Amino acid sequence: MSDLTAQVATTQINASVSSVEISPVESVTAIAAAIEAEQKSVSVSSPAITVTISGLTVTLSWMKENLTSLVDGANKVFPATDTPAANSLFVWYQNMIMLEDIDYTLVGDTVTFSTAPRAGRTVYFQYQKA
Repeated sequence: MSDLTAQVATTQINASVSSVEISPVESVTAIAAAIEAEQKSVSVSSPAITVTISGLTVTLSWMKENLTSLVDGANKVFPATDTPAANSLFVWYQNMIMLEDIDYTLVGDTVTFSTAPRAGRTVYFQYQKA
């Protein structure tokens, strides 16, 4: 994670750039902090984050999906609506972030939990589209 933040810290965005791709959320946080330090405009709304810098607008689209209706105590497999971009998926179970390769695996657009979430519990995905 720290490598991603360090990489973003050296990213230059200027008015001649027409578009910028940023991922994952650590990058967004680092860029937003840098922009605020320069007293530029930053607005955040879910699921998109819009950053305006001297006329340049960068929009980052994040998907947030509630899969709680699929939680039945036996189901371990949960499909995302779209394929998540590399390193952008956050899996939330009962308001706790799950760890990839420990709590779940991701193949394509499908998350498979190591242990089936208990019935009545909440499961959310948050990610950027691939």
